[in-house]
Amino acid sequence: MFKETTQFRKILYAVILILLLPALLINLGLIAFIDDEGIRSLVALEMKLSGNYITPTMLGEFYYNKPPLYNWILLAFFNLTNTINEWTARIPTVVFLLSYGATVFYYFKKHFDTKFAFIMAFILITCGRIFFYDSMLGLIDICYSWIIFWMFMTIYHRYVNGQFTRLFVFAYLLGSIAFLLKGLPTLVFLALTLLVLFIWKKDYSKLWSADHFKGMFVFLVIVGGYYAVYLQFNSLEDLFPKMIKQSTRRTMMEYGWLPTIQNLFTFHFEQVYHFLPWSFLVIYIFQKGVFKKVFANDFLTFCAITFAVNIPLYWSSVEVYPRYLLMFPPLIYGPLLFLHFENKSWNRKTFEILLAVLMVAVTLLSFGIPFFEQVQQTPFLYLKSIFLILLFATSTYFFFKKRNEKILLFIILLLGFRIAFNWFILPERLEKDKGTILRETSIKLGKDFKTKDLMAVRGVEVEKSNAFYITNARQKIISKKKQEMPFEENVSYIIDPQSIPDSLKFTKEAEFVCRHNDPYFRWVGTLSKQ
Repeated sequence: MFKETTQFRKILYAVILILLLPALLINLGLIAFIDDEGIRSLVALEMKLSGNYITPTMLGEFYYNKPPLYNWILLAFFNLTNTINEWTARIPTVVFLLSYGATVFYYFKKHFDTKFAFIMAFILITCGRIFFYDSMLGLIDICYSWIIFWMFMTIYHRYVNGQFTRLFVFAYLLGSIAFLLKGLPTLVFLALTLLVLFIWKKDYSKLWSADHFKGMFVFLVIVGGYYAVYLQFNSLEDLFPKMIKQSTRRTMMEYGWLPTIQNLFTFHFEQVYHFLPWSFLVIYIFQKGVFKKVFANDFLTFCAITFAVNIPLYWSSVEVYPRYLLMFPPLIYGPLLFLHFENKSWNRKTFEILLAVLMVAVTLLSFGIPFFEQVQQTPFLYLKSIFLILLFATSTYFFFKKRNEKILLFIILLLGFRIAFNWFILPERLEKDKGTILRETSIKLGKDFKTKDLMAVRGVEVEKSNAFYITNARQKIISKKKQEMPFEENVSYIIDPQSIPDSLKFTKEAEFVCRHNDPYFRWVGTLSKQ
């Protein structure tokens, strides 16, 4: 597809790789946890404190929403660094994103040249939703999406190589890993992808082959083995109903027909927004013979039909966060990038004009950085500003000079923009974010109550970020008061100040700020009879 790699292109590869780690790591642990990060880290922390690594708990009670594998991964990083904080909870995300990018490069390099595969890897890494949000958070989704994408690729490439035993064994091996990360959605991905591949290839008999049953056996041994051990600690009676509810709670079963129909019309427009700027590539759909070009390539056909058969799982769900869709960008951007390089018409000109406008706008904006009031307290402000101005201006200059390297130069601009975001926006957000005072007041309370008995009153919502910071500071699990247990005078309780029982006298000892509940704080103190 491209001529032999030029020296200039090699320099661009090197610059991109040099900028990547600073872009992903600078100020990674600065901002306080959001809610779901608090859940992931709290469950892992309670495993460590209880010594029970089999049955996850949250606030001392069994946690059923997710299997335990990601908690084990977090624990490994906590133990490896001997630190439990935002940075150690988020660094796995960076590791898995880099692994995901490397996997995209590896598989696309089998079908296209180095430049195409390199760009594909960085389209994934730098798409807006990942680069400016999910890559900064200690969540499960990038890891899960990497495993699911790897499973897609394994299914296809083992098939075309005629390695059917390996196809099913490795597909179900990756499926079992994904299941232990996120549960039931994995079975849908696995079943639909196998089904569509063998229907497309008209090779139905393989679905009933001994090789397929070998794969199922691998899944049964791994997943079934875990739950056999789980049974030694807790019943499965509540587990699977909760897992099913967790997997179906965003669907028509909960929201009804009207919101579901509305979502069918708005879903793709929302995703175009979330995955900017690379979703501009969708412009290549609007040309003659687009499907003929894509379907002439067997691998791109697989990408397209795998996307088409799996996306309805989320398209038909009303409450879907973009992070649930991160296994799909390579499947859709692969065909679109192929069309970009095969296209010489108005589509390509329009796409490159959009990139040029962004390049020029960011470069001009960078000259104003030293003069913004919000960044005046930034250490080495002028040195950082000069670095970014030179990076943006140089990239923009060569963008107009080197016609064949426009996308690589735009990737450099995105990496520089993320570094600027880390340097200037995150510290300002730290000052304004409610999570900052949530973290401060929770850690202070945890330290003040380190040697005291602390319990949450049942029915009082304790936000999981608060619970993580308090638990980590105390190094003790916060338990919930059982219904039949009387209030004890020597125990401090977390309560909602609006729901103190009339029959009890409350003596306030402390409070901490929360993010969502009304009122936006919880009290801690003792309760006794009036």
